[in-house]
Amino acid sequence: MMSSIGGGYPVQETNSSGSQPWTQPNREHRQSESPSITVSRPVYLLLHYLHIIKSFTSDPNTEHGWRTLEDYIMNGHPGKEDLILLVMDILFILNVFHSLNAVHGDIKKQHVVVDNDGRAKLINFEKAERVKAGDGKIQEEIQKTGELAYYILSGGESYPQSDGDGSWTNKDIILDLTEWMTHPDPTKRRSLEDVLYHPIFWTDSRKTRYLQAVGNFSEVKQHHKDAKHDLNKKSKGKSFVNWRQEVEKDFAELLKKMDDYWERNGKPYPNDPCGLLHFIRNVFQHKAEEAPSIKFTSRFPDLFETVYFFAEEKGWNFRNSLQYIFREFFDIIFKNAATTQPEVLAEH
Repeated sequence: MMSSIGGGYPVQETNSSGSQPWTQPNREHRQSESPSITVSRPVYLLLHYLHIIKSFTSDPNTEHGWRTLEDYIMNGHPGKEDLILLVMDILFILNVFHSLNAVHGDIKKQHVVVDNDGRAKLINFEKAERVKAGDGKIQEEIQKTGELAYYILSGGESYPQSDGDGSWTNKDIILDLTEWMTHPDPTKRRSLEDVLYHPIFWTDSRKTRYLQAVGNFSEVKQHHKDAKHDLNKKSKGKSFVNWRQEVEKDFAELLKKMDDYWERNGKPYPNDPCGLLHFIRNVFQHKAEEAPSIKFTSRFPDLFETVYFFAEEKGWNFRNSLQYIFREFFDIIFKNAATTQPEVLAEH
């Protein structure tokens, strides 16, 4: 059976162990003169699931009831999580292309539409092509994807000027994601597979596991002078500066139990960021049934981002316990998004 994905890309379905020739037509559709990309059946199913679509012959708003990306962002009232999901969709499918040594060739906001479920779809594949290793087109596409990601996550703002070295002094989680893809030195841009591991895509549960892991570091547990000073400095004016008071409002009994369990020299957990991280580590370790009800990431919405940037500056994010959390992504996305497995993202 012949199916079509992308800008009219014919894919011949075969058995589960076979592969499909993925042919890129030129504008005159003389397919015999066009390059061919062969993909395994699991990759075919993945592409089919993601609904890569050919160019619209009319306005997508009237043809499918879908919206242009700009209209969705400006008039669709999407929430933060909706915008993050759009970026994940785009990164995910482009990562499939890049793993096959192929590029879309013209990534920009005009070539993304949003369906009725709020999912991003790529259109206009006329410039898609196979590329050779080292020719730089994948790196160029990663940079453009980073700029597009900023446009989406910022709610339609223009791409900001960096400090000149590809970074920003006052960086937030959106700029951090952008920096992974837009570094002036192409060799320092992350692959889209790596970008998909970025913390902006993490669930609250995963962020909490990250906080537990940081709370287990000796520098935090033992309140090393430098770590305490630097984290306190980063935490000024944040929601968790008086964390004990906030936790005590709803969990006074649990806080007392943990204080009694941990007390050093008759003192409870310190009312500072190191004390909070150590508390998070211990409450999940010793009161696992009660701990999730505190909902640390929603109770203290700026806690994770503050600790993440602090750990990044300290070089802690490269420690094994945190790298393990960073590299969990595909186990989650493939179970929820497709019937395939991560190892099929390669040309057979």
